[in-house]
Parts: sequence; structure tokens; C-alpha cells
Amino acid sequence: NGKVIPDRDLGNPTVIDQEIRDIDSGKVLYAHLGIVCSSWCSMTMIYNGGTRTKQEPYGNGTLERESIGNQQVRQAHRFISALIRNSVPFTVENPHDSYIWHAPEFVDIAQRPLFEKVRLDQCMYFLRPPDYDGSFDARVRKRTILIGSLANLASLGPKCDGLHSHVAAFGSVRVHGKRIAHSAAAGAYPRKLCSA
Repeated sequence: NGKVIPDRDLGNPTVIDQEIRDIDSGKVLYAHLGIVCSSWCSMTMIYNGGTRTKQEPYGNGTLERESIGNQQVRQAHRFISALIRNSVPFTVENPHDSYIWHAPEFVDIAQRPLFEKVRLDQCMYFLRPPDYDGSFDARVRKRTILIGSLANLASLGPKCDGLHSHVAAFGSVRVHGKRIAHSAAAGAYPRKLCSA
């Protein structure tokens, strides 16, 4: 029905209950989950004292942001299970090095024979830094994984061709008087990826 579930609602069981009812009644034709990666990405483990590991993807339970991320994954899995049960195509996105891909819910989904898993470099879809001024071809690589049941998902998987410069999604810049984090700006999908 074109409705977007804000990421703050993804961890809310009541919201997901309603979405599951919508799925079961045939109101949902496709779903994409871009799960907030702030507590799942490897940079958080390195620079912000995250506790997740490949062996313990849920962390050690001491950080609220990780607990919130875990709740979102549990609710996302409920949502995805309803999509699968109703044969509704879906995709899930997160950075390629996200610990979310080690959570049992997503290991299970990625291993299902009818689903695809594709790695792409968003620089090939012209993901630009927030202060891009057009003076040279600067892009953010942002290696990303998509998994799901969308037909021909593998067609979205170009790797970087090396014909442009990369800017790290780290730190922040001032644009039009506002401070913008490179990582937050890189969280928005480039228009060419959405079109593809």
C-alpha cells in the first residue's frame, strides 16, 4: 500500500502485529527492510565500544543500543516470516560487514534455497559524500549486502570498477551551515540504486 514503517517502529511488536495482519490480508505486495545498522556495523565495534562479535552477534547485553538493535531484528524476523508465509517478495539490506548477517535469523534466511544474497558497492550507483561539489568524481563505496526473494536480485550486484575516487563514510562536514555525518549521509540510498 506504499506505507513506510519508520525504523523506530521496527522494534515495536504492536506495529509489527498490524503489519503482519496487513500481509496476511494481501495488502502488502513487496517489502524492503533497511535495518538501522548503527549498533550492528563493524565501525561501532571499533570506535564506540560495541560488544557484538561473529560468535556472539547479539552482544553481551550491556549496551542499550545493542538491545534495541536486537529487538528490531527479532521483530523484523517476525515480519519476514509473514512475508515468506504469504509469498510476498522482500529484500533486507545492511553493510557487508554488519554483524546482523551473523544473527541466526538472517543466517537462516540467507541459507534458504529460493532466496538470493548479493553484495554490491554503492559507489557504482553514485553514492556521493554530503559535501560533493562536482569538482571530481568522488563516491562512497559502501559495500552492501541485500538478501531476499525479489526476482533477479543478483542484477543489483556491481562491484566497484575503480574508475573514481572513494571518500570514507567517517567523520562529518559542514554543508549549508549544518554539520552532517558522512555515515548518516551514506545511509540514504542513491537515486540510481532506487531506480535499479
